[in-house]
Amino acid sequence: MCIKRCPFQAIKIINLPKGLEKQVTHRYGANSFKLHRLPTPRVGQVLGLVGTNGIGKSTALRILSGNMRPNLGNFAEPPEWKEVLKHFRGNELQTFFTRMLEENMKALIKIQYVDSVAKQKNVNQAIVGRRLRSLDKKDMFDEAVRILDLSKVLERQVGQLSGGELQRFIIGLTCV
Repeated sequence: MCIKRCPFQAIKIINLPKGLEKQVTHRYGANSFKLHRLPTPRVGQVLGLVGTNGIGKSTALRILSGNMRPNLGNFAEPPEWKEVLKHFRGNELQTFFTRMLEENMKALIKIQYVDSVAKQKNVNQAIVGRRLRSLDKKDMFDEAVRILDLSKVLERQVGQLSGGELQRFIIGLTCV
């Protein structure tokens, strides 16, 4: 009743997950956000997370990138990696986390707000091709330019790129 009478949509009723108590991957505090489950990265595939604010996309990415260890809901005494791996036993995530820990895999996350890159003075006036080549640590410049169709913009300044060109440039930076 309140939700229909309250002005300005000040009250929202959201669906809370039920029956997932055993599947808590991370929890920040006693009465705070809980992340249930994780997306599973797979070799040779791109993992993209899309959704509304506050559903755990950033938390999931921090965990998958190794920047945060999942506490499995135990925020008071977070488990060590050994216990985390045991929790995910028999799951593709066990393999992923094991590889991440043993092989020192590095996760690269493309920034979300690419228009902010073009506003930075040191980047805004940079030439696309020179910038990509200077950051190419994997010798992937030619492949990134070809796959992302950047050959037409290599001599342009980053600040002159359209939105789509800027997206492709940032993806190229992430790749190299």
